[in-house]
Amino acid sequence: MPKKTWYGITNKAGNQPEAEISIYDDIGAWGVTAKDFITDLKAIHTEVIRLEISSLGGSVFDALAMFNALRAHPAKIHAKVMGVAASAASYVLMAGDTIEMPENAFLMVHNPLSDAFGNAEALRDMAEVLDKFGNALIGTYVARSGQPEEKVRELLDAETWLSAAEAKALGFIDQITASLKVTACFEQERVPEAVRAVFQAAAAPAPEASPAPAPPPEPDANVPAALTTLAAQHGLLAHVGTWLSDATIRDAVTAEAVVNDAVAIRTLCADAKHDALAATFINARTPLAAVRQSLLAIKAAQDESAPVNHHQPAPSATPPTQHAPQSALRATSVYAKRRHQPRN
Repeated sequence: MPKKTWYGITNKAGNQPEAEISIYDDIGAWGVTAKDFITDLKAIHTEVIRLEISSLGGSVFDALAMFNALRAHPAKIHAKVMGVAASAASYVLMAGDTIEMPENAFLMVHNPLSDAFGNAEALRDMAEVLDKFGNALIGTYVARSGQPEEKVRELLDAETWLSAAEAKALGFIDQITASLKVTACFEQERVPEAVRAVFQAAAAPAPEASPAPAPPPEPDANVPAALTTLAAQHGLLAHVGTWLSDATIRDAVTAEAVVNDAVAIRTLCADAKHDALAATFINARTPLAAVRQSLLAIKAAQDESAPVNHHQPAPSATPPTQHAPQSALRATSVYAKRRHQPRN
């Protein structure tokens, strides 16, 4: 019979001090059968068996046989949950003299299930059989955990998933170890979403630390002199004190840009007949686009508040003596026509 990929026993020949049993598959015909397991177990002649389990369970019949074979073996059995010990796998786990779980592993217990087929009488018989198997499981869980039978029945009825901390608190395991990065070797869609999320988080690589931001360059010692010289050239010495207190002006290039913007702001305010606003805009280092918008808003407000003169003379019916030729090209006509043309 070919060796199963997710089941194995090592150090099973000779008188080795320890043997290892790994179960990473379903329990029963589709994975690790009781027949194969017990045959291999009988060949072990060691004082210690280390049993590692990560399985979603399977056949309760096989699990009972495997549990009893382990308990009958003279070796000391140290069991460990490597990812999940669910359903029938949790029962095999109970064979351990000591049981440990990593903090990111899970244990699941529930009542025996069956896909029985038959008439009402056959189904009633199967229900009785399931009750008997359930009582056997409950007896083992009670003995291992020390919990009262009513509590264990409650856990099985609810199909309870237990974290390592919960399993230890209830007495199902003896020790919690550090988290393991587990490679899933079972059908993940059969595991509850909350459990899958824990495994995905454990398997995800740790985020790389962001590099520390580079420190800002040291300010150029020539900036004060450059600002003063440029300001004097453009009649802007009144603003030098404000600029020198601005920590963002650290080099000659920035200083020149600040002065050039100040010149442009002063020109915009003069054209708009609002020279008095220039100093405020310059000291605040207001962007040129924002200065234009502010000046346009002021102009619009003034136009709306201006009185309407209803006594202007009516236009003369007599056309002016000098006319531009009708065929003459006018800029206003060109712009008007362009405004009505579609653009790409």
